[in-house]
Amino acid sequence: MATNERWNTAEGKKAERTEWHRIVAFGKLAEICGRHLAKGRTVYIEGRLQTRAWEKDGEKRAATEIIAGSVQFLGGNGKPAPGQGRQHPLLAPAITASRGAPPPGGLLHEPANQHP
Repeated sequence: MATNERWNTAEGKKAERTEWHRIVAFGKLAEICGRHLAKGRTVYIEGRLQTRAWEKDGEKRAATEIIAGSVQFLGGNGKPAPGQGRQHPLLAPAITASRGAPPPGGLLHEPANQHP
């Protein structure tokens, strides 16, 4: 997933930075994300941070991932899903992943027992 930050510099020029994040989902939440997420799709993801460390070819490596707990599908290409408008993610209706595929704009919560 990518997040973009835009700002004006002290000189008045526009600047932008993109950060890339690894998102990990498990169980039914992962299945639903696999079916509904695509490049350009706007989503709100809530979860916890987890850092893994390992060694490869004698070099120490680390990665911080976001373990998804809930996903809200907001629309595609930065536009809201049809009929959904832009609503605050915490005010969106909650739908558990065990109920199947979400409607556009639906919020999914990962069942508590799905964490590794």
